[in-house]
Amino acid sequence: MTRLISCLVLLALTLSPVACGPAVKGGQAMRAGEYKAAVGLFQEALADSPGDRWTRRQLGRAYLFDGQYDLAGIELGSLVATQPDDWESTFYLALAHIGQGRREQGYQELRELVIPFAYYMKVELVRAAERFAAQDGLPAAEVIAGMDDALATAKQNQERREAGDKNNH
Repeated sequence: MTRLISCLVLLALTLSPVACGPAVKGGQAMRAGEYKAAVGLFQEALADSPGDRWTRRQLGRAYLFDGQYDLAGIELGSLVATQPDDWESTFYLALAHIGQGRREQGYQELRELVIPFAYYMKVELVRAAERFAAQDGLPAAEVIAGMDDALATAKQNQERREAGDKNNH
């Protein structure tokens, strides 16, 4: 029993730096709406792991929600350039284009988005994009926040559809 406790303590000590790393703290800052802090934390995480695509996408998102649309476009564009099938980076790059004032381009990219094995999820996102596109005078920040909400809802709906498919087989 003592050995088990010692192993658990050692495991906890080993994992604790990971759990409190800058990428995790960046995610916490994003959820709290502290986008400037998130930018710094994701940059710090990328200094240690420059090839980490998830962290780079999160940095792009932090720039996006902080209103730094050009920097968001650079980060997200570099991800899409090296991996064009990364649909989430493509989604956020389209939002960066909307933020940069290139709305028609951004909306077109959303219409052309390819989400493998998730047709209805794409339909939901395209419908949301069309609703926002029809409201020409909306500030870019509102469109971006609304599309991010639409993505979260579409992901939840997709998970429900997939769970339903598993239950029906």
